Amino acid sequence: MAATGLLRLPQHPAGSTHPMDEHAQQLLDLQGQDQPVLQGKVQEQLDQACLALSIALLDHTLKGDLFDSTLVGFLAVLGVDPARQNFRDPYGYTSYLSGLVKMAQMLVALQAVRLAETGQVTHPADALDEMRERFLLYGVRAPFGWITRLRTYGKKIQNSTTAMGYIYWSDDEQTLSYKDLQMSMQGFRQFIASQVQLAQAELAQLFLLHEEEVREEVVPQLALHELQDDPTNNQRGWNFLQDPRTRKAMPTRGERWLLDRVLEADWLREEFMEIHQIGQRDEVLWREGPVAQYLQQVDRFLQRLLLLVHITGGQPGRATELLSLTHSNTKHSRHRSIFIEHGLVSTVTTYHKGYSISNSTKIIHRYLPKAVSELVVYYLWLILPFCQSLQRLARGQRGTASPYLWPAGEGTWGNQA
Repeated sequence: MAATGLLRLPQHPAGSTHPMDEHAQQLLDLQGQDQPVLQGKVQEQLDQACLALSIALLDHTLKGDLFDSTLVGFLAVLGVDPARQNFRDPYGYTSYLSGLVKMAQMLVALQAVRLAETGQVTHPADALDEMRERFLLYGVRAPFGWITRLRTYGKKIQNSTTAMGYIYWSDDEQTLSYKDLQMSMQGFRQFIASQVQLAQAELAQLFLLHEEEVREEVVPQLALHELQDDPTNNQRGWNFLQDPRTRKAMPTRGERWLLDRVLEADWLREEFMEIHQIGQRDEVLWREGPVAQYLQQVDRFLQRLLLLVHITGGQPGRATELLSLTHSNTKHSRHRSIFIEHGLVSTVTTYHKGYSISNSTKIIHRYLPKAVSELVVYYLWLILPFCQSLQRLARGQRGTASPYLWPAGEGTWGNQA
């Protein structure tokens, strides 16, 4: 059967277009028009039509020719590797099947919520249970059952077949080869050293030093080996910087150090603030330009710090592990995941892969080298409080500050996790 004959959309009344096509065309016609309310309504209708089509691709019985199913036909085409002009091996193909299984589960959950919102069911669980039993269980005569059976078969082959060797070390154990890529240990060390130097330079900019100032004479010195922590303290908002022993070891309180610099130094005050006379009093306003520029510099520093924490803390974690790091206990009684231990910053994350099989999570401890630990502590100690002050004073933000080291919506990592 030709590949083009495999993909057939679910049946629709003859002579009519699919609602998804109609709403998409309406949305295209509205482009460039100042009608945000109507555009939002049509976009919502298009999203709902796409969701209905996705559910239809899952919710049908497999009988006779399997390739009458659009989804089965799609997976058949996906099994061909266009680069190598042959079929994909089980190791690569089962990953696609797992991704499709997860997407199907999320789409069904969304459909259940939508049905509850429109009053078609009392509770999302009612629709979820009904759809799950009909076409989302292992062994059902539906595309999902066929996919899960095929994935099980593929994993069985994968586990009983010797995998291709892509990674190997040189005889002197100093060069690692992966496919066409070669990397020496010396080059890797140089890369880490250069990234640390760049991060230190970006951190120096965040201290707002004048060109005539010397960092060692202005910025408080940090003695990592003197910092202490109490991992058992679960008080809301608490972190190692609030430990009395750490406060005693610190040369200054960091909550207002940068803010006081801006308020006390004439050149910084002129850069960040302007005074407007209103009636008989003067009102101090923060300049949006310098504030936005400073926060962008913080963003760039955090990007570099993300890279360093990822590759210097031992076995690299997944994005969901790394981006879940919290420097303070949360308001929902969740314990923080950044600690101080023996002069180094340690991170603690939970690993959930295989939870459905083992019914347990793995607790992973990682330790950052001294140079990277220093970057983390300086950021939490002096830079973060000033950023929070800018958000509050210059932009009027209210509410509890985020406990995350890389908060959602405040950096380029928000949409890449």
